[in-house]
Amino acid sequence: SQERILKHEMRATAKIGEIYFVALKMEEYATRYFDKFWELTTTLGGPSKFISVDWWKAATAARQNLAKTIGDRERAQTEAQFAEIKTQCKETFAEIEKKAAAGTVPLLSFIWTCFPPVGKNTFELPANVKPDELKSTVLKSIRYFHPDKHASKWESEDIEVKKLYVTYAEITKHLNRKYSTLKSA
Repeated sequence: SQERILKHEMRATAKIGEIYFVALKMEEYATRYFDKFWELTTTLGGPSKFISVDWWKAATAARQNLAKTIGDRERAQTEAQFAEIKTQCKETFAEIEKKAAAGTVPLLSFIWTCFPPVGKNTFELPANVKPDELKSTVLKSIRYFHPDKHASKWESEDIEVKKLYVTYAEITKHLNRKYSTLKSA
């Protein structure tokens, strides 16, 4: 029957995927075969239909190991690149640190002057700012500079754009500290 043929194809593609991953260390090919294996699994009724089958368990475990291996390598590459860019930005980070040590208002003034939001007016705090206004401004700044809002900058090929992303992460770190202090006061 057609279902039987698909089961054999599913088992074969899983085995080929395992061979490419475990024996030949060819992750790209292994990924293709495991993707085909998973597509066939879905076509034949989903994982619940095969969960007790030993070869299916082994194929699924190998597929998960491949995903973990690729994810670990990509994470390590990202962390290394992030650290390298952080090293390149150490002068800017030192200035941010200096302004943060001087207080919340100097930090805010510095970051909004040096890294103004696109299309926004310049940042100005009144001389006698109230604590609630300051806390609100810090929170607004965290929302603007948070790296999650700028994830596309990290994906950019332009190193200057990536530096901006890393700088925003550093700014957010300092703003979070300031917000925690203001919140507990």
